[in-house]
Amino acid sequence: MRKPITVFIFILMAGLLLGCNAKSHNITEQESVTGDRLYIVDHYKEKLAAMKLKEVAAMPYFHSPFIVVAADEAGQQFAIIFREDGTKKAIPLPVTYEQIVDLVEQRGFDLSTVGSSWNLHLFEINQKLYWVFGDGQGQLVLDLNGHEVADPFQQDELNDTSS
Repeated sequence: MRKPITVFIFILMAGLLLGCNAKSHNITEQESVTGDRLYIVDHYKEKLAAMKLKEVAAMPYFHSPFIVVAADEAGQQFAIIFREDGTKKAIPLPVTYEQIVDLVEQRGFDLSTVGSSWNLHLFEINQKLYWVFGDGQGQLVLDLNGHEVADPFQQDELNDTSS
């Protein structure tokens, strides 16, 4: 009597594990060096080309949204936000990616290697974009204008209390 229940539980657990590992149809999952899976929208470069934009820096993270810094022919840079539901949004960047890299380096961080440059991300926090750099030694958060932000999670609360 115990053996059928054990077999049933084993099959149930195996099915759950396989179901949790299923891939989404809109997103390609790519393994990083550590084995964590990053979300990257399928054919995003073609989607950028259709918008007449060229990739400057891709900013994949472990979940949606997928954010890419892209530039138009005039050099204006945008944060292109690709969401899991297929929608996309372009946000003009007042400070270029290259200027943000310079600002991070001016604060004593090293972004001269490919590995260290992967530590710079654009994150959407409370429906606003922030540049976040963290290298295990320290962390820096900047708004889109390149101004340092102590805690982006409290920014909205601070703005709400001051009005």
